[in-house]
Amino acid sequence: MSIAELKEQIVELLAGERLKLATFLEELEEKDDPLFRQTLIQRMKAMDKGNKVSMDVFEQLHQNLNTR
Repeated sequence: MSIAELKEQIVELLAGERLKLATFLEELEEKDDPLFRQTLIQRMKAMDKGNKVSMDVFEQLHQNLNTR
């Protein structure tokens, strides 16, 4: 299947389906990216040391993302 054929099919997807496809493609790119993996490890270590956000802050960040 060509890129042009894929694009034609993607245009027909519902918004939620396109979002799932975009998420899948991003995950596919990140899974073998050593820089992404290293960044993730560093962030997890920071969280283990207590560098976290409260549920209130998380919910506000989430709400802000949903309004974009």
